Amino acid sequence: MKLILILLSCLVLFSCKEDEVNEGYLINMVDFKKDPTYFWYQQKFDEYKPDTTYTLQAKQIYSSSRDKFVIFVKPSCSCTGTQTEFPNFMKMLNSIGVNEQDIEVYRMSSHTDKHPLDKKLTLTDLPRFFLMRNGEVIYSISDSVIYSRSLSDGNPRKVNSFEHALLVSLKK
Repeated sequence: MKLILILLSCLVLFSCKEDEVNEGYLINMVDFKKDPTYFWYQQKFDEYKPDTTYTLQAKQIYSSSRDKFVIFVKPSCSCTGTQTEFPNFMKMLNSIGVNEQDIEVYRMSSHTDKHPLDKKLTLTDLPRFFLMRNGEVIYSISDSVIYSRSLSDGNPRKVNSFEHALLVSLKK
């Protein structure tokens, strides 16, 4: 009997387990802002000053009836990009008058997590910011900034800001 229990225990402990499939989920921003775990969010949001060179123009173009934003983030200590770019991006959207109901934020543990747009979008990293128009993804704001960084030869003056990329996306 002891041998059977030991064998069953070993079988359970060492059996192959299927790969876990994580799924991103929609964040309620009101609850997110109240969560003390994410104390950094409000501080970074308050500190950030969007570049009005671009946001004033973007505010004139933005239409709540057609434009929505989808954001994928990993709001943890291990994702420093999310801790800076996410609150900055939200402040930028706030500065052009985007209503929170026009923003979907998905919490992800990895860029490979399943999400509602995974048939249309392949995420290569986190965070990622997209503009949707009339229900279709039309522009990756984050990829535009990353691409400009790759062409900059290390010169920060050649890198497009998120504000610039937002304006370009809204002009599409």
